[in-house]
Amino acid sequence: MEQDELIIWVSVWVCEQLEALRATWPHQRARRGGFDPALSDEEALTIELCGEMFRLNSDKAIVAHFQRHYRDWFPHLRDRTAFARQVANLWRVKESLQQRLLWAHDVHRQLLQPIDTMPLPVCGKARSKRDRVFAGLARKGFCAAKDTFYYGFKLGLRVSEQGFIAHYALLEANTHDCRHLPALVEGIAEVALEHHTRVLVPVDKGFFDSTGWRLLFNRGVHLVGRGPKRVDKHRPAELRLSDFVERLCAKVRKQVEVVASLLCSRFHVERIRVHDLWHFEHRLLRKILAFNLLIACNIHHHRHSLDFDGLIRD
Repeated sequence: MEQDELIIWVSVWVCEQLEALRATWPHQRARRGGFDPALSDEEALTIELCGEMFRLNSDKAIVAHFQRHYRDWFPHLRDRTAFARQVANLWRVKESLQQRLLWAHDVHRQLLQPIDTMPLPVCGKARSKRDRVFAGLARKGFCAAKDTFYYGFKLGLRVSEQGFIAHYALLEANTHDCRHLPALVEGIAEVALEHHTRVLVPVDKGFFDSTGWRLLFNRGVHLVGRGPKRVDKHRPAELRLSDFVERLCAKVRKQVEVVASLLCSRFHVERIRVHDLWHFEHRLLRKILAFNLLIACNIHHHRHSLDFDGLIRD
């Protein structure tokens, strides 16, 4: 698919979704007052999401790319500062678009949802002692996969079988993964109650502790995986599954690792450079929305859901 085709596809999707949202908010406006911007919200969201899909990691790069190659398509895209302010103020709309996209693909109802965490540094280690932007918020953490320390946050992910990011959370970097379980399994208990069954959550050994197994199991959340030997030997018999099911869940759990790798390589989540936490969370939201929208595009065109490089021809 050429970039032109993808822009058209995203634009049609955004227009349809915004029209549906405005129908559900008949007495609300996107802005409290003042004139409407020259660049429509549909155009701004299309440019923003497509810019993330094209590996452009900043508002400056996105505006420069579209002014250079698509000036005739978006003639009102002129000022970078106005564009950045407009898309940032649409964060509530993007949250609603994210939820509508997940519900359209029944992601919330899936009974197999692996979870994992990944490092999210906010600056280099050398600058961590002089950091003022995230002082008191960011922490020093350790990434076991890279065997290195970093300064920033953890990004907790829960994904579907197709790769959709069903839920994400910004977590403290210096806290053990098992302490983040309540934040990562948020909403799963309601799904289990709706289907009168348990939701299987494949995890790695970092999420296991003897107390968390029992508490989550009673809420309909069944952690699946091999924990550390000192903990695994105390697992009650009713919490154990057959070797076949555990091997299947271990295979599905690799999906969340693929998602984390794509977020780093294509969407540069490890290189978000902003001046406050609010803008950091907004950038993270738009990257995840663009990620999920690329999966939806792949599914719409009957392709492998996570084959992003094969979908977009640069």
